[in-house]
Amino acid sequence: MNTIKSRGVCPKCKSRGIVPNVEAVDSSSLAIRIYGEAGGYNGRAHNFPVRVWVCGACGSTELYVSQPQEVLQAYQQIY
Repeated sequence: MNTIKSRGVCPKCKSRGIVPNVEAVDSSSLAIRIYGEAGGYNGRAHNFPVRVWVCGACGSTELYVSQPQEVLQAYQQIY
């Protein structure tokens, strides 16, 4: 797969000026949130942090959840 994260090169402009693995923030921090339903996944919300890879030349940005297996597991337990 040709991604900024996997290759260290921007797939859009071919720059190697990549800013890797930085935190995405809002007023707190950007995260994937999966809400549990009553009786499913403990009935509470679970947050999964997001990390960012940015091309310093063109601004192309890729977001990656830092715990993909846990996101899938939470989703599967609810749905």
